[in-house]
Amino acid sequence: MSEASAGLKQDDFPALYRALSAESVGAQKNVLLAVKVGLGGALVAAALGLIKIEAGGVDLAALAAGIGFAFSLAATGWLLWQRPERDWYDARAGAESVKTLTWQFAVGGGEFPLAGQEDDVRTRFVARLRELLTDLGTVRTAVAAGDEQIPAGLLALRSAPIATRREAYRVGRIEDQQAWYAEKAAWNSRRRLRWAIGTVLIQILGLLAGLGRAFLGLDVDFLGLAAALVAAITAWTRTKDYAELSEAYAVTAQEIGLLAAQQLDSEEEVKWSEFVETAERAFSREHTLWRARKGHRPVG
Repeated sequence: MSEASAGLKQDDFPALYRALSAESVGAQKNVLLAVKVGLGGALVAAALGLIKIEAGGVDLAALAAGIGFAFSLAATGWLLWQRPERDWYDARAGAESVKTLTWQFAVGGGEFPLAGQEDDVRTRFVARLRELLTDLGTVRTAVAAGDEQIPAGLLALRSAPIATRREAYRVGRIEDQQAWYAEKAAWNSRRRLRWAIGTVLIQILGLLAGLGRAFLGLDVDFLGLAAALVAAITAWTRTKDYAELSEAYAVTAQEIGLLAAQQLDSEEEVKWSEFVETAERAFSREHTLWRARKGHRPVG
């Protein structure tokens, strides 16, 4: 999710959020790199299988193809054994849960309305953060000082007048999230179309290669390479979930747009708190569904 927000800057979020977000980004990079190595090694091996380079009685192309398969095997084995995607999904879910709690606390809504003793509210906020961290026991996070969990900027926004908090929430949360989901929906849609076109072109080339070998005596066997390319593209697009994310993000962007249209201008803290609670449920719904599709239990 976008880190830029009016009213709350990156350093105004709890240290736990920043740690989980960094953990998620790092784990995602590791997963995608391993997938690229696994698919790339297999493709290199398939391509080298088309040629023969002998030196000293050794087929160097075949040797290089074997090395490609070795890299592919190592990457696939690491993904299966270590399951690094768990850290990616869990850390991202944890970060988003912390962000939801933080916005509620910052603007005095949802679980943390401006009612009662502020010391008790802060205690409940820290307790909720502790619960999230307990649920994410496998996630590695950096150690932070106590004042980094409730930064001064967070407290400053919470103590601001309701008009200031409403504006900060409108710009920094509602509009920010709508823009993020809309942009990501368009981005995933473009990528899905590009990979789909690439797949069709490769399949056409494979068909032509098959016809050429059958009727024209083409010596080079491109069929195996074409099949490997199609399989690799299919595996990559399934990893990235372009089509599914494009549709889901578009729906979420529309839902947030409807939410923005009904934002309250009321000066009543009770109504404002209820609105924030409703909004945060809408924000977290897509991420909860995403984790469910990945086979993980909800966090928070």
